[in-house]
Amino acid sequence: MKKIFTFISGRLFLTCLLIFLQISAYIFILYYLSGYSSYVYGFMTLLSILFSLKIAVDETNTDFKVIWIFFLLAIPFFSWAFYLIIRRRKAPEKSKKLYNEVNDRIFCEKDISLLQEIEDVDIKKQFGYILSVSSHSLYNETESEFFPTGEEFFKSLENNLKKAEKFIFLEYFIINKGKIWSKIFDILKEKAQNGVEVRILYDDLGTIALLPKSFEKELKQYGIKCAKFNVFSPSPDILINYRDHRKIAVIDGIYSYTGGINLADEYATETKKYGKWKDYGMMLKGKAVKEMTVMFLRLWGYSKNKVEENPSEYLNVTPVKADGLFIPFGDGPVNAENMTKNAYINMILSAKKYAYIITPYLIPDSETEAMIKLAAKSGVDVRIITPNIPDKWYVDAVTKSNYNSLIKAGVRIYEYKPGFIHAKSIISDDKAAILGTANFDFRSFYFLFENSVLIYNSSVINDIKSDFMKCIEESIEITEEMILKRNFIKKIYYSFMKFFAPFM
Repeated sequence: MKKIFTFISGRLFLTCLLIFLQISAYIFILYYLSGYSSYVYGFMTLLSILFSLKIAVDETNTDFKVIWIFFLLAIPFFSWAFYLIIRRRKAPEKSKKLYNEVNDRIFCEKDISLLQEIEDVDIKKQFGYILSVSSHSLYNETESEFFPTGEEFFKSLENNLKKAEKFIFLEYFIINKGKIWSKIFDILKEKAQNGVEVRILYDDLGTIALLPKSFEKELKQYGIKCAKFNVFSPSPDILINYRDHRKIAVIDGIYSYTGGINLADEYATETKKYGKWKDYGMMLKGKAVKEMTVMFLRLWGYSKNKVEENPSEYLNVTPVKADGLFIPFGDGPVNAENMTKNAYINMILSAKKYAYIITPYLIPDSETEAMIKLAAKSGVDVRIITPNIPDKWYVDAVTKSNYNSLIKAGVRIYEYKPGFIHAKSIISDDKAAILGTANFDFRSFYFLFENSVLIYNSSVINDIKSDFMKCIEESIEITEEMILKRNFIKKIYYSFMKFFAPFM
């Protein structure tokens, strides 16, 4: 029953429901207010035209404009009312104010001097962009380790959780009971009972169909502090879409982890519903761990509706031998900039030789798609890996709808045959990379709280590239000929689903 409830809260279903309600309203007026139907219809049409004009001049993404103007003009009955309810893409001012208060209290002094160590001018601009639009800092004296599978990621995470002496912070979109969580939970219980401060922050909607109502009580029973992000309520407001999609683990300020991996069995291929689960993880050790800790504490305070009393006690880190430069950064609807999207675009446009992208969902907005095509047409080797076995049929349809125009522009697209790709990374020219939690889609760009790591001149970049090329060997390349062989119904279906891309 919970799974059904979670599904009906989905964006596509909500859109269909709103259309159904508008048609119902039209039928009601037609049959019960027939004498006034022309006046009502004229008034509704006028409102829809006025709202369409407003949207046309708004400073917002063109894709959102197109779909809303279409609905307003095609279905004028009350569509303007639904626009007012669910149009919002940025968080309310109250939420922004709280986030900024937490942010101001937990603030690390920004160091931009290390920018001078970046020799590549284009990459330097990219790092400069993150530093200029956020409170994040640039770090050296940091080591990193790349994990090409969930199995390797969890092995390292569990080993270092056992070493914890002061605190453990975990922030995940999904936590699901099973073998993985059972092993981690046993460690957390033992550590909490031995005086280690353990905090768990998880997304309420991300876990609503997975965890029992007693989960929070169970954590507290063992002395584990917990917070639920954006508690779900049955409301049509788009705030339901503001989810904590981050994956962060911090241990004693010594180790921090991120990547696409949630705390559930499928991320280590313990279950094989989608074939082999391919995911990426990363561990940071050294100065950059401070930024990961800060990101956790900020969203913890935001979720708890209070500011951390003494954040400095968690921000002591031990420098290690430098292996490149790092900016761990977070993004979300409370920010003025679409930082993740812009960082991805900058990475693609800064590439001189190649830009390799791996993502579970390929749903770029028109602006990002244009930049990908521009890079490919300019001679950059752009390659993208997506899943061959999808986890969501409707998202897969939109992903496939984008293949044709990208391939025609010179982009090479591959589908990972063994199973589902959940990894999220971009690498370029053996110099720079982004690895984190953000997918290449509208939700990650506009609605979700995400975290990533921007990397320069680190050995971990070669590790990511090496695994990317291994994935290419296990993938099938999609060609124009294959797309032309699609039957007529499938072509229409993909085109229809692409229209709903801004809601996915």
